[in-house]
Amino acid sequence: MESRSTARLLITFAATALLLVFSFAEVKAQRRPVGGGGSGGSSSSGSSSGGSQPSTRSTGTAAVKRATRKSSGNSGGRRRAQPAVQPSGGGAEVEDTEPVATDENTEQGNGYFDRGQYKEAAEAYKRALASNPGNIDAMLGLGDSYLYSGSYENALDAYKGAIQIRPNAPEAHFGLGNAYILMGRYGESLAPLRKALALRSSYAEAHYDLGEAYRNLDIFPSAVGSYKQAIRIKPDFADAYYSMGLAFISMGNKAAALEQYNVLVNLDADLARKLNAAINK
Repeated sequence: MESRSTARLLITFAATALLLVFSFAEVKAQRRPVGGGGSGGSSSSGSSSGGSQPSTRSTGTAAVKRATRKSSGNSGGRRRAQPAVQPSGGGAEVEDTEPVATDENTEQGNGYFDRGQYKEAAEAYKRALASNPGNIDAMLGLGDSYLYSGSYENALDAYKGAIQIRPNAPEAHFGLGNAYILMGRYGESLAPLRKALALRSSYAEAHYDLGEAYRNLDIFPSAVGSYKQAIRIKPDFADAYYSMGLAFISMGNKAAALEQYNVLVNLDADLARKLNAAINK
């Protein structure tokens, strides 16, 4: 009897031990991490922070192509009337050398403009024009004030008024073309921009704007040529390198776009980042 009791105890002990082993194995299996554990998590994190991150600038055709800077790269202040640059070749149009009219209201307008107070600047220029309708500097200032405040239709009227006052003022034709570009009327910008360059071939901003017009009209080789002209005149023209890079991308030449990026990194880190995102898209 005693031996039988001992045998039963041994069997019961063995069964209990075996049950515990199976239970432990099942619990361990349930706790195993899914997907390879920590290495899988780090891989996912790496892909989200790498080159596949979406650019902060839209790469849709219309958004990428639109001119992004009202001043066309010349954001240091208002474009004042400049001394005439006589053309070297014969038969070219001559920039008007008529002196710029200045008065207290015009100077006040210039001060408001340089401080970014475009509404106040426009009112000061209007006062100057009320006393002297032929004040070209005030009329150009009025156009620039409207342009920078986003009132493009009024800017068009002011620049057209400046052209009536001084038909050979390159700033007036450039301002008109610039306004057309910012309104998305790229075809209409061509004639005034070409006129500005006929009057002043060294007008870097006008070359750049002409490039923007060509690029938005999908005339990419001409756009590249205009950007190169702008850079030849103004070697640190960051906007021109950036836009030329976008034009090369549209032409399927990412190697040439990368060359623009390599220059741009030393001129404008933000534009360089945006161009790099467009290249790697």
